[in-house]
Amino acid sequence: MKTKLLFTFLLLGLPFFGAADEKPVPCEYSNLVLARPVDALSDFHEEAKNAGEKVCKNFFGITPDERSNIVKSVSDYTTAASTVLFQLYDNELFTGLHERVEVWSDLVNSNYMNPVYLPFLQTAEFDRNNDYIWQVFIKASENNFPALEYNLSKDDRYETACKSLLDGVSGCNNVFEQVSIAANPFSALVKEKLLEDNGEKLALLQADWQEFIDDARYQTPLDVWATTLAYSERYSGKGLSGPPPIQYFLFRPTAVYERIDSLPDGDQDKASLAVEWVGFNHWKRGVGVSIISTYRDSAFTSDIGTGLMVYVDNTYSFGFTHRGKNDNSFFVNIDVLEWLGDKLEVYEQYKDKMF
Repeated sequence: MKTKLLFTFLLLGLPFFGAADEKPVPCEYSNLVLARPVDALSDFHEEAKNAGEKVCKNFFGITPDERSNIVKSVSDYTTAASTVLFQLYDNELFTGLHERVEVWSDLVNSNYMNPVYLPFLQTAEFDRNNDYIWQVFIKASENNFPALEYNLSKDDRYETACKSLLDGVSGCNNVFEQVSIAANPFSALVKEKLLEDNGEKLALLQADWQEFIDDARYQTPLDVWATTLAYSERYSGKGLSGPPPIQYFLFRPTAVYERIDSLPDGDQDKASLAVEWVGFNHWKRGVGVSIISTYRDSAFTSDIGTGLMVYVDNTYSFGFTHRGKNDNSFFVNIDVLEWLGDKLEVYEQYKDKMF
């Protein structure tokens, strides 16, 4: 009987196993992105790198902690950038620069999921009628802020000041380029890799996680362990991944309401303890199967029955067990864990395996 049950279980599960695993979106930087700026800006460079990584790791924004971590990380980055620029460029000499930095900071903090607003402040240098012009501007298509212009030819205080700002770097534009290099990790990861290169994919994964939390069956830590083992490529510390297509279950305690027709009246219907030994659930299709054993204290038949349980629509489950002779039972599952379990905690357990 047990061999038949196992064969039936594997036969039912065959269409669901072996699903192609997706490649995670890594929260990593290339060596080019991590090209070090001058030593005086190394702390800011590290802050920009850390802020980008934190935004990436919390990118789905499923939990309140994730959302607050994103907001804080973006704020930390823009605050660090603003502090560096305020310290380097005197606002009395470079009139309006501090105010424009604050505008850029506000735009980034308010639109951190829109790649249009995430580039660092831009600069340009050019000749205009034999005058050497340095320009600072915000690269965002929807803003109406004119570029700041400083005529370096007509006021040598600009170049004199800029030559002393950073060791080994001369010129106002050269100094700003070093600040941009230091800031580059944040924009390169959040703007380019996450929002532009993988934005559509990550949006779909985010929606899948929300659907998983809303619809899939609750899983214990042991269930999550089994599932992440089955999808080892997806959950191997390599980056952002979606929910598992199939949930797996191991040694899951539950309760059932069971009927054994062959027993005497009054002993046929009872609540019984049960254990799902092993099972799977294709949560998007709303169908799954477990091998289950039920237990009831009975003077008329074996206390333990073993059989199959079927999940339907991630909500309903029922099945049958066999206790020898003709003492077969039909039962309806009473999944207490679905009432008591926190699915956001399940999501967090999967996320821990992503990084």
